[in-house]
Amino acid sequence: MRDNPTLRIETLQEFKITGLLTLFRNALHDDFDGMTKIPQVWEKLHERENEIENVSPGFAYGVMMGEENGLTKYVAGFSTEGDFAAPKDMVDILIPEGLWAIFTHHGSLETLQDSNVYAYEEWLPNSEYEMRMSPHIEFYSPKSEGPEAEMEMEFWIPIQKSN
Repeated sequence: MRDNPTLRIETLQEFKITGLLTLFRNALHDDFDGMTKIPQVWEKLHERENEIENVSPGFAYGVMMGEENGLTKYVAGFSTEGDFAAPKDMVDILIPEGLWAIFTHHGSLETLQDSNVYAYEEWLPNSEYEMRMSPHIEFYSPKSEGPEAEMEMEFWIPIQKSN
């Protein structure tokens, strides 16, 4: 495994994401289809990016919205500002203010699962925090592109102090 991801704890203000929703069967199912559906929704989003108003340039978010009937809700989108309706077939989601464990994964997306395992199975159970009810977020910036050795992406875990 590569080095563990770097971590920072931050309180973030509420913000809005506008994007496309997809549903997929998670990795606990034999017919897991997230590795197909997630790239497809990102491709569709990039084709329609110019339809979204007031986009914060260079920043994109993947948002895990929880599960329903064995399907995970995932939104690929952009941070947006202002009071406007989402374009046809798109959704707006408000990410609530809260405390986040923000992990920065360094390197190829092929090793991202190692970083996730560290965050959820090693760091979180041994920390002074527990997860809170809120979406889990992937954050992509210009650092998320380019040579694999230099790539960075973040994943945000909603947390609160343990009781």
